[in-house]
Amino acid sequence: MVDNKLQRPATILQRDYTDVLRGISMVLIMITNAWEPFSSFPRVLNLVGAVCVAVFLFLSGYGLSESYKQNGLAGFVGRKFSRIVLPYWIWLAFTMPFRDFNATELLRNFFFIPSSDTYLYFIVYLIYCYLAFLVAHRFFPRHSIIVLVVFSGISLFMPSLMAAKSFSFVAGCLVSRHSARIESIIRSGRLARYVIAATVIAIVAYALKALQPVQDYEGTPAFNLILSVSLLLFTPAFMAMPALIPALKRIRISATAGVMSLELYMVHSAFVPHIASLADVVEYCAASIIIATVFHRFNRSWLKSGGGDSIRLLSILLYAAICYILALKYAMRLTPHFAYIAVGYLVLIYPVVQTARRICERHAFRRYALPLMLTAYCAALVAVQYQFDPYELQVDRWSAIHNVIGAMMHGDFPYLAQTHLDGYASPFPVWMVVHIPFYLLDNVGLSIVAATAVFVVTLRHCHGTKSALLAMLMLALSINMWYETSVRSDLITNFLLLAAFIVYIHSKGISFATHPWTMAVICGLWVSTRLTCALPLFIVLFPSWLRIMWSKRIIIPIVVLLTFVLTFLPLLLWDAEALLFAEYPPFVLQADHSYPADALLTVVLCILFALWHRSDIRRLMFGQSAVFIATAGVSLIHSMVLSDDWELFFGPKYDITYFDMALPFLIAAASVGCGAAKASADGAAN
Repeated sequence: MVDNKLQRPATILQRDYTDVLRGISMVLIMITNAWEPFSSFPRVLNLVGAVCVAVFLFLSGYGLSESYKQNGLAGFVGRKFSRIVLPYWIWLAFTMPFRDFNATELLRNFFFIPSSDTYLYFIVYLIYCYLAFLVAHRFFPRHSIIVLVVFSGISLFMPSLMAAKSFSFVAGCLVSRHSARIESIIRSGRLARYVIAATVIAIVAYALKALQPVQDYEGTPAFNLILSVSLLLFTPAFMAMPALIPALKRIRISATAGVMSLELYMVHSAFVPHIASLADVVEYCAASIIIATVFHRFNRSWLKSGGGDSIRLLSILLYAAICYILALKYAMRLTPHFAYIAVGYLVLIYPVVQTARRICERHAFRRYALPLMLTAYCAALVAVQYQFDPYELQVDRWSAIHNVIGAMMHGDFPYLAQTHLDGYASPFPVWMVVHIPFYLLDNVGLSIVAATAVFVVTLRHCHGTKSALLAMLMLALSINMWYETSVRSDLITNFLLLAAFIVYIHSKGISFATHPWTMAVICGLWVSTRLTCALPLFIVLFPSWLRIMWSKRIIIPIVVLLTFVLTFLPLLLWDAEALLFAEYPPFVLQADHSYPADALLTVVLCILFALWHRSDIRRLMFGQSAVFIATAGVSLIHSMVLSDDWELFFGPKYDITYFDMALPFLIAAASVGCGAAKASADGAAN
């Protein structure tokens, strides 16, 4: 299909033209990388890939300089962080399963420290170029080109893949500075002679590099200088190619590939090492294009986002990441192609959620739509749960409640009961009371179904049908939810209910300022379900606590603590020694995954997010999820550092489902406000 925009007269320095060049470069890089593992690959074609990367750097320097002419450095750091650094970090994290894990190398890549085997070396070097550009134009505006030339000279001492492109970026900046003169050369018809001259010199320089006396200096700055000059001089021929072959400009796929060339470069790099057959090449190309398209749309949405919308996108990203790591953990046990399965699942999440959101925003729903869909979803959860024999499960969260309540019903002290896997249980008193009705139904796992209904209905009551429908879809799309349901875990149940409670009190304006003593008692009861419930409650209520009288500020924490203690009073009177001095008391079991230093970090984060949300529901829910993710992540990393067993992250030793605590809050942050622009229509339909 022909792109009409590309049919306009254009020079090699216009945006439409440079997009085509990026697209052609990216396609050639993908082709050469796909062909390289085969014995039929002509090694001379390595030059094509190297020249294409040099062209990317040249165009980056040119485009950045053109932007500087119009906008200066306004928003420079923010734009480059959002367009380059953040996508790089995201892809670096998501592609860990495609590479042999090395903690040191991961940190080097994350902090852009170059080495001989730097992953996505082009992105790392591009970031260095941007930093050099920023320093040159911020502190040495009159001598910026000199500073960039000095940076290029320093680049010759970098690893060879980066050093070979040392002068391409600054050359692009120079062309931008002298663009009028370049345009006059193009209009005069002398372009061909300059291209031929540069190409001849490039061929000579490249041939010189192949001589054995020169090869003896491979890896040195002198050798890198020859190589970088040859690649730079090949650039004019490449730049002129669409002008000399006009048909290339009319192929829409070239411009499309150019627009999302950054994502294509990052994505295809993860698949290249796994190519071993022609079938792999087909899969590699298809997967690269699909994933890069989704990734590009996310990045584009992020660049256009602002305020609450950026929080929504980040919430979806973290939600997808939590789902992704659980998918990886269990896909690893089923197939050696686990990474592709997990990435395929990951790629589905964003477009499905975005499409569902658009549908919700554009259409009204009948009042019976949500009840019917919620009933069907809850029925599916129950059906999945009863497919598994609980006594064959290797997860004992269900029996940690069932057996404890059973012991109590039979007159035995509950905390002396063991799980079906011979572990010890730690449910707090209020959590046991909540589960008594489900125990009487002989399935404490049904609490997750009830909690799901409460969560969705609360969102419907406080933020409308559309937000509730989107939240229910995100629950259904999460593999974590199905996992928690199938193993009858109570973990996510606790936080579905807590998230619903926080959404409700936020929408009603309930806080320590309006209902100090009632909220203090309720907080004590919540902490008596699980200790970590204190974290979201602190974040939502701390600002109101700061606004009340000093006397209430002192008494409220006492009431919270007293309520918590009173819930244990019957058990304390029953058997104080077993409660407080047993080998595995409940308080120790609920805190055995944390370290004192980690707890201090958690407190600091809670205070920061409590002061940050300013009663905005999206900020509030996102902040709570971020604390849970940080707490679980830091605790896991701390354990792995002490044990030096990083490779066991996805093994049975570490329970990564603790990240699920954040899911209800992320889902709420992503779904609230859906369809707000058409609230009147939604209200009329309901």
